[in-house]
Amino acid sequence: MTMAVTILDVAKKAGVSQSTVSLVINDSAKVSYKTRSRILKVIKDLGYIPNRGARSIVTSRTSNIGLLVVLENNLSDDPYSMENIVNSFSTDIVAGVEQEIYTTNYGLIYARCDGRSEQELPKIVDPSYIDGLIIIGGSYTTGFLKAIEKTEIPTIITGSNYTTRKISSIFCDTYTAMKEMILYLIKIDRRSIALINSSNVSFNSEAKLKGYRDALIESGLPFDEKLVIATGFSGIDGAKAVRALLKAGKRIDAIACAFDGLAVGALRELYAQKIQVPQQIALTGFEDSWIASHAIPSITTVRIPKFKIGKMLLNNLLDILKGRTNPGFKILVDADIIVRETTP
Repeated sequence: MTMAVTILDVAKKAGVSQSTVSLVINDSAKVSYKTRSRILKVIKDLGYIPNRGARSIVTSRTSNIGLLVVLENNLSDDPYSMENIVNSFSTDIVAGVEQEIYTTNYGLIYARCDGRSEQELPKIVDPSYIDGLIIIGGSYTTGFLKAIEKTEIPTIITGSNYTTRKISSIFCDTYTAMKEMILYLIKIDRRSIALINSSNVSFNSEAKLKGYRDALIESGLPFDEKLVIATGFSGIDGAKAVRALLKAGKRIDAIACAFDGLAVGALRELYAQKIQVPQQIALTGFEDSWIASHAIPSITTVRIPKFKIGKMLLNNLLDILKGRTNPGFKILVDADIIVRETTP
């Protein structure tokens, strides 16, 4: 009969004391990165399984992080249909969180929701299940976030600048990014620029609209509400928005889209209408999802450092849990313009 691996076995193999192994198991910041990595490797090699259940009873900790992805519930049966939301925003951020959590002793519990129900939160949002919570998205309501705050779970979000005593945020500067994109279009001699934006009244949709408007006004160009289309997130929405713009009869030489998925739909409709991109109309997206670089022509867009944001979300949440920083902070992340073939 094989004997179970003990903490003493791990300590001997790693050449450290049992107390040092215990510190690593309890995710203490007192152990150096090098020693911590060596101990974690030994734990993995020996197949040592700490008794997390017993430890959680004593410490009131679960050693789990909740990851809540907020998405619009408008998916069709075909996940790759143009009717679906086409972006990799949450996927790439989740990948950053996942890579970083492998270096810790925390587990990850994943769930998704629409971010609108204030009475019935996802089951994982419970202090008996998780020590901290990461929320990814931008479509959640203030009431939803207030309900999250009442749980007293340390929480960090992205996609909004909402902060409270218990909720911190890391978010992209979408206002500046959209403003710089419009200024770039003006620099390449585009003067009649339309905006296809999200109809969802959220922090990001408002910030992008303001960035668009301010860039035009600061450049001495008029802001025309008829050149702004408020729609959804999908490729179909982008195509419909282009049809609406063309039907209005307004002269357009550039279209800025609030999401890459919208830009792909817009590009497809412009092709169907036999309008040359970028010769007749320049086109831009926002996010830099994989579809932006794979499209023909490839789409000029704003690159959000999503993978980096994912790693930042986890590391900053762990700093809160370990008492290294106080909650309620905001971190603003810059974005870059990636020039491709849909602009001359």
